[in-house]
Amino acid sequence: EILFLNPFMPDAIRVPKIRSVADVKRVLTLVDEEIEIHLSIETKEAWLALADLNIDSRIKAYYLGILDLFADLGLSQSLLTPDNPAVHYLLSHFLITCRACEIKPVSFVYQDYKNSDGLRNWLELEKMMGFDAKGCISPAQVELIHENFGHTDAEISRCREIVRLFEEHSARGISGFTDERYGFIDEPIYKGALAVLNVR
Repeated sequence: EILFLNPFMPDAIRVPKIRSVADVKRVLTLVDEEIEIHLSIETKEAWLALADLNIDSRIKAYYLGILDLFADLGLSQSLLTPDNPAVHYLLSHFLITCRACEIKPVSFVYQDYKNSDGLRNWLELEKMMGFDAKGCISPAQVELIHENFGHTDAEISRCREIVRLFEEHSARGISGFTDERYGFIDEPIYKGALAVLNVR
């Protein structure tokens, strides 16, 4: 299938059922060098190897295949609720590990595609945790995801001003200062504002 897709030069190819670094190495030999590789994390072996699978700069994203992962772990899908502490742990671990590996974390597809309220509940949780990408299976889901993961104009303006102020002060050798509107601004605050602007 990968060899069939290569001539069409998609932006990326997502590879399911990854289990090991050996699987990733095999994928690297098959996917054209100009195409990004996205890995689906949906097996217990891939979960345990999460930090080790990023072995090439072409690997840009991990997609969380939560239903398959639950099945592989012998967990009931009835546990998959926004208030379950085990789910919070799973999402947190996935997010932080991906970020530490400089990989884009993409949260799981919400299967009940007609249930907009249910999707909103997940999006609120995921945004609060730090996710900014989620898989989807319908146009209506795309709209909700964009609406929830986007930043308000006020937030964008705030971040632009923080970046401007920090860079002005930094040019004068000042790396930490207090602003009347935004409080204390230092390099971590500056980097956080940059991250918001880069997400958009």
